[in-house]
Amino acid sequence: MTMWIYVLALIGCFLKLPTTNGAPPIRVVNGDNSCSGRVEIFYNGRWGTVCDDNWGMNDAQVVCRQLGCGEAISALSQAYFGQGSGTTWLDDVACRGTESSITQCPHSGFGNEDCSASEDAGVVCAVQNNIRLTAGDAYCSGRVEVYYDDQWGTVCDDGWDISDAEVVCRQLGCGQAVKAPGGAHFGQGSGATWLDDVDCVGNERYLTQCPHNGFGKENCDATEDAGVVCVGNMKMPNLSLLTANTALLPGESVKLKCSITSHRPMTANFTLYRTGTSNQRESAEQMSVTFNLFDLTSSDTGSYTCDYFYQGERNASSIQSNAITITVVDLHQPGITCSAPEGGLSREPGGPHITKGYSFTITCSTAPQFPGGAFHLRFAGSNSSVTIEPAVNHSASFYFPAADLSHQGNYSCVYQVELSSRQFYSMETEKLAVIVQGGCDNVYSKMWIGAFTLIGCLLNLQTANGAAPIRLVDGATSCSGRVEVYYRGQWGTVCDDRWDLSDAEVVCRQLGCGEAISAPGVAHFGEGSGKIWLDEVRCLGVESSITDCSHNGFGNHDCSASEDAGVECSDVISIRVVNGDNSCSGRVEIYNNEEWGTICDDSWDMKDAQVVCRQLGCGEAITALSLAYFGQGSGTTWLDDVGCKGTENSIAQCPHNGFGVENCGAHEDAGVVCTVKNDIQLVDGGDAYCSGRVEVYHSDQWGTVCDDSWDINDAEVVCRQLGCGQAVSAPGGAHFGQGRGMTWLDEVACRGTESSITQCPHNGFGIENCAASEDAGVVCVGEMRRPNLTLLTANTAFLPGESAELRCCFTSHRPMTANFNLNRMGRSEQTESQEQTSVTFNLFNLTSSDEGSYSCNYYYQGQRNASSDQSNTVTITVVDLHQPGITCSAPEGGLSREPGGPQITKGYSFTITCSTAPQFPDGMFHLRFSGSNSSITTEPAVNHSASFYFPTADLSHQGNYSCVYQVELSSRQFYSMETEMLAVTVQGNLLPFIVAGVVGGVLLLLLLGSTYIFCTKRRQSSTARVTWECSRESVTMNTYGKRNLTKSEPRKGEDEDDDDYLSVDPQEDEDDYENVEMEDHDEDIYENVEIEDQEQDESIYANA
Repeated sequence: MTMWIYVLALIGCFLKLPTTNGAPPIRVVNGDNSCSGRVEIFYNGRWGTVCDDNWGMNDAQVVCRQLGCGEAISALSQAYFGQGSGTTWLDDVACRGTESSITQCPHSGFGNEDCSASEDAGVVCAVQNNIRLTAGDAYCSGRVEVYYDDQWGTVCDDGWDISDAEVVCRQLGCGQAVKAPGGAHFGQGSGATWLDDVDCVGNERYLTQCPHNGFGKENCDATEDAGVVCVGNMKMPNLSLLTANTALLPGESVKLKCSITSHRPMTANFTLYRTGTSNQRESAEQMSVTFNLFDLTSSDTGSYTCDYFYQGERNASSIQSNAITITVVDLHQPGITCSAPEGGLSREPGGPHITKGYSFTITCSTAPQFPGGAFHLRFAGSNSSVTIEPAVNHSASFYFPAADLSHQGNYSCVYQVELSSRQFYSMETEKLAVIVQGGCDNVYSKMWIGAFTLIGCLLNLQTANGAAPIRLVDGATSCSGRVEVYYRGQWGTVCDDRWDLSDAEVVCRQLGCGEAISAPGVAHFGEGSGKIWLDEVRCLGVESSITDCSHNGFGNHDCSASEDAGVECSDVISIRVVNGDNSCSGRVEIYNNEEWGTICDDSWDMKDAQVVCRQLGCGEAITALSLAYFGQGSGTTWLDDVGCKGTENSIAQCPHNGFGVENCGAHEDAGVVCTVKNDIQLVDGGDAYCSGRVEVYHSDQWGTVCDDSWDINDAEVVCRQLGCGQAVSAPGGAHFGQGRGMTWLDEVACRGTESSITQCPHNGFGIENCAASEDAGVVCVGEMRRPNLTLLTANTAFLPGESAELRCCFTSHRPMTANFNLNRMGRSEQTESQEQTSVTFNLFNLTSSDEGSYSCNYYYQGQRNASSDQSNTVTITVVDLHQPGITCSAPEGGLSREPGGPQITKGYSFTITCSTAPQFPDGMFHLRFSGSNSSITTEPAVNHSASFYFPTADLSHQGNYSCVYQVELSSRQFYSMETEMLAVTVQGNLLPFIVAGVVGGVLLLLLLGSTYIFCTKRRQSSTARVTWECSRESVTMNTYGKRNLTKSEPRKGEDEDDDDYLSVDPQEDEDDYENVEMEDHDEDIYENVEIEDQEQDESIYANA
C-alpha cells in the first residue's frame, strides 16, 4: 500500500495543477482612449487611485499588460489626468515589469500611503493596432507608422491630406483630426515606406482600407514621411462664475472662467456665448481662459455657455458647457397714482386734493420685469414714514380709510426685488403731492355753508363709516383663500369661531366672487401673521360687508393663528394669457377643476377682452383676437359663447354656456391684447402689436416723437419699456402713418440702457421743429421664445449613408422673415430663411463626421439682429462600428503559435477574446465557430471586450473562430464586420505518455526487486535441502535410520545403538524417503515434507 502512495506522489510531481490569482480589477480614467488615463484599482468595494511615488515604466508596463493594451509609452505622475476621488489604494509600487497584475508588485499595502490626490499616477499604453504614431509631443500626434510583414514602416506624404488623417485618428481612438503634416514634420522614420499615394474618403475604418499603391510600392524617401495631429477626447468644458452673484447692476462687471481637461499641447480657441450667440473669443495654450464682461447693460442679460475648438486644416469643436444665467437688474422707474373709490377726490395741477374724512388709496406699480418684490411708499409731511407692501401683479395699494391733515404731504414709491440673494431698488417715482382739504368738521363753525353742503357732509359721514377692505390670501385663485381685513393701517385675520357658510356668502359677495362654496376653518389656507381683527362673526348672509355682520369688535378675540377662517367662492377662477409678447397679451386661459383650459372665440369681442384685461390688472383692451391667433392650447375648452357687458370684474361673471359646455375646436381659442399700464404706446403697427408709431402720454394727451436723431438705441428703450423684447429697426419718416396732436419729443438721444424713453436726453416736452411726416416708429421682436427641434425620422442612430430630417419651429406673431440656424456642437451647419415659423433641415448621406448634438435658433435681421435662445438638443449618432479583433490565449500553457493559427494541446484550457476599439458603451460579442459543428456563443462586452473560456480542449474545439460586435442604440441593433477567421488546431497531449512511462518504469523496478528477493530465498532454500538430503543419507547408511547427533548430544554406547536397531523397520524408512523425494517437486511442499520428516525422525528417535 505504501508503495502506491509513493507512486501517486511521483505522478503528482509531473502534473502542473493550475491555480487562480484573483487580481483586483483595474481601469484607466480621463484619458483619450481605453489605454490611457489615471490608474484606478477596485478594492474593498470601491475604486481608488495609485500614488506616483517611485512610479516608473516597469509599473506602467504591468498596467498596460493587465489592461490588454500594447506596450507602455509613458508613466505619468502628478495627477496628469486629473485628480481622482476616494482612497489611494497603492503607494511605493515597485514592479519588475514581468508581473501579470499591478497588485503582484511590491507595494506598501492596500491603503497604506502618504500621498494626496495631486500625486495620482497615470499611464499611456499603445492601443493594440497595426498603426501607431511616433515622435509626437502628444500621444495622439506624430509620424504615422504601419506594421506589415513583421516590421514597422512609414507612410509617404504624396496625396496625404486631412481625410487620410481623419481615418488614422479614428482608428487609434484619438478623436478628430486637425492637421495632416507631411515633409517628415515629426522627424524621419527608419525602415520601409509601406504606403504611398494614400487617398482616403475619410469614413474608412482602417488606413489600409483606403486606396494606395500597394504595400512597399512607393517612390519616396524619409523626408516625405506623413504625420497627423489628432485632438483626442474633447471633453465638455466647465463654465464657472468668478464673481459673487449672477445678478448685477448696470455698469458692474463680471468674470466667467471656461476650463477644460486636456492633454493637447495646442492652442485652444475658447468662445463665450450669450443665449447661443458668440459674445467673445480668446485663444490660450492653457486649459482655461477668463472672460471679462465690463460695464454691464441690460443687453448683457442672458444664458452664457462656452466651448473650445482646435484650429487646423479642419477645426475640431467641443460640445457647449453648462449654462450660467447673468441678470442685469435695471429696474424700471415705478409709477404712482391716487384714487378715492368713495369720492372726495379732485385732480389739481399741483396734485390730487382729498376731502377730509374720505378714504383714499395710493397705488404703486411698475412694468413687468421680475416676479414678486415689494413696494416702499415713502411719505414726507407732518412726519416721515415708509410703508411696505408686497407686489401683487407688479403693483401694491396703500389704503387710508379716513383722510386727515396728517396725510397731507409728498408721496413716492420705490420698487424692491431680491435676486441671487441681493437686494435691488428702482429709482424713486416723482413726488405725488396730496392735499387734504376741509370737510365736515367745519360745518358747525361756519354757518354760511348751505344746506346742500350740510346734507352732503351728513351723507359723507355715513359713507366714511363704510366697509373695511378685505382680501383672500394663499388660495389657488383670487376667489379662495384665508380671509383678511384691513383695519388701522394693517391687515389681520378672522377667527373661525362660529364661522359658517353665511359668513362666507358675505365675503364672496363683497369680493364679487359669486356664491360661497365652503367656509373652511382651522387655518385651511395657512396661518396668517399680524392681528386677528374679527372673532365670533355671525352674518345673516345678506350683508354687503363682513364688518356689517355681528362680531366681538375689532381686535377682541380669544383665538390663535391656527383658527384662521377661509372661504371658497363659486368664481374660483384664475386667469392667464399665454404665448403673447408680454404679461398683457396672449391666448386666454382659465383654471377650473384643477386644470388650465381655453375660451372659445364664439361671440368673442372687445367687451369680453375688456373684462379679461381688467381681471389681469392690465390697461385697456386693444384687440380681441380669435382663431387661435396665439397658437392652439391643450386641455379642456372651459367657456363658450361668453357675452360680457364689459363692466364685470371676472370673466366668470359674464354670461356663458357653463363650464365645459362648448362645441369648439382648439383652432377657435380666444386671445387678447391689452395695454401695459404705461405712458408710451405703439400705434398702427398692423398685425404686429409690438411695432408701430411711437406715441407718448403727456399732459393728459397722446402725442408723437420726431425722428430727428432717432436710431436703434432709442428703439431699444421703447421696446424694453413696453416689454416687447429686442428692437430690430427704428424707422422714421412716418413709416407707420402720420399721427395726430402734439409732437411731444424731439432730438431723443438714448444710450439704450434707460428704462423709459422720457429718461433719455431730448429737447423737452413739446419743444420741436418737426412735421407729422417725421413721426418715429419702432419694430420690436416681442418675446422670442425658445424654438423646438424635433427629429422627423424614427431613430437618432443611423448607418453611414442614411439620411435624417430635423424640424426647427417656434411660436411667433411677427410678420417678418426669420433666419433659422441648424447648429452641430454649437457651430452653424445650415441656414434657412423663411416667413413661416418652422423649417426642415435635411442631412443627406450621413457619415461619422455628422455625429453630434444638434440644436437650432432663429434671428431677425435688421439694424440690429435679434437672436433667440438655442433650442433643445437632438443627438445624432452615426454607427460605423470598427471591425473587432480576435485573439487566443492559454494561461496554463499548452499553446503554440503557428503560421496557420494557434495550436492548443488537448486537455488544456484556452480562451478566445473578442475586443474592439472604444466607440459605444456596453454591447455584446458573438463568437462564431465552424468546425465539427457550428455554433454561436454570446457574451456581454466589458471594457469593450469579451472572453470565451474553454476549460478542456478536445478535438470538438478544432475549427475556425470569428467575432462580431453588436450594440443597441436608439432601440436599433447594429453589427460590426466579422473578424478574420482564427483557425485553432487541437493537438495530442504528451502528458499521459510521460505518466505511463513513469508508471511503467516504477512497475519494472518493482518486478526486478521481486525477482531478486525470490531468487535469494530460493538459493537459501536449496542449500537447506542439500544439507537435509545429506543428513538423511547418513542416517540410512548408519544401519536402518540412525540419525546423526548434534554436537551437543552425547553419544550412546554400542549397546544402546543395538537396542535402537531392534525397534526400527529399515524397509519402512527407506520407502518413506523415496516417496517424498519423488512426490515433493514443489519447493514449498518439499520444505514442508522436509520439516515433517525431520519431526517424524525425531519422534522415532524418541520412541526408540
